[in-house]
Amino acid sequence: MTADAYAPDAPPIFCPIQPLPHPDPGEFIAATTTWVSRFGLAEDPDYLHKSVLTGVAMTLCFYPDAPPPRLQDLCNYSAWAFILDDMIENGQLGKRTCDVVPALSAFVRSTENPAARLLGDHPLDAAFASMISDVHRWASPVHRQRFTDSFREWMAGFIWERSLQELHQPIDLNTYLPLRLTSAGAAQAIAMGEMCHDLELSAQQRDHPAVTAASEAAMTVAVLDNDRYSHLKAVREEEDSTDIFTVIRNDNPHHTFRQALHDGVALRDRCLTLYLRLRDQLLRHASPQLRTYFHILDLLIVGNIDFGATCIRYLFPDSPGKDFPRTTTPLDPSTEPPSIPSIAWWWDQVDPTSL
Repeated sequence: MTADAYAPDAPPIFCPIQPLPHPDPGEFIAATTTWVSRFGLAEDPDYLHKSVLTGVAMTLCFYPDAPPPRLQDLCNYSAWAFILDDMIENGQLGKRTCDVVPALSAFVRSTENPAARLLGDHPLDAAFASMISDVHRWASPVHRQRFTDSFREWMAGFIWERSLQELHQPIDLNTYLPLRLTSAGAAQAIAMGEMCHDLELSAQQRDHPAVTAASEAAMTVAVLDNDRYSHLKAVREEEDSTDIFTVIRNDNPHHTFRQALHDGVALRDRCLTLYLRLRDQLLRHASPQLRTYFHILDLLIVGNIDFGATCIRYLFPDSPGKDFPRTTTPLDPSTEPPSIPSIAWWWDQVDPTSL
């Protein structure tokens, strides 16, 4: 099986959204390196360098127009988050899910009260408490609660994912898509964007079914792009991980990797087409706050593509990088819902009169 999701004959990346220039990373890298080192989160110099570059790259790609002081706090957090992810994957917080849950639950409490220190002198807890205290100095009460709620959802996603792994049962596509949204911290990425832009979207707007559908569709595009650019890393490093391509092959045992790649990219493009339709539909009569919200989602989609193409965490000597072809034409132009119950309801939110 070839593992190259970016081979010359692979589908190009569909994205008509234009990116913004990214800030220069130099000062952010230096400050984040100092911060991570202060808490002893990465003793190995190479791992320290890789973790810092990954956290800084993601933050600057996702939130390129945010105020620099806020970007720095979020660079620190992103580096911490990647280190946490690696510790969970490597079993450093425990081999079983029940061993990991106490630590993840303690981190959730720290988002509300950084002085809680439920893990004592653990470096991850000390660093997280410091970062949360820094963010609390400028985040509004609404932003703090959004951060906590989305962080709690991300930790629940970790637990859900690990629990299914321990059952050693194949995951079907209907389960995988909502699982991937939560375990990847999709809601957290949006909440951080809202914090950066001082956006406090009303519950009436946020909870509108069409806005929810658009948000989930946008972040599904992002997590499926992550599956594509991290697939080679998982294969090269022999990680026991699940992505959209392995799930499609579980559902279709006779599929080659190339066929699974085609189906995965087609589904991703279908979700992006839907997001663009819902976004344009909602923007016709949108408030300034809702316009800012969709600006955040746009930047997350296109910034994630740039992140995956240039980040040291996912690059190998034969990686295509930022030069991989992009297109404004979806691989699957269908506007009909797929036969996946967990997401099919998104298409019900399209107003036929807006077409």
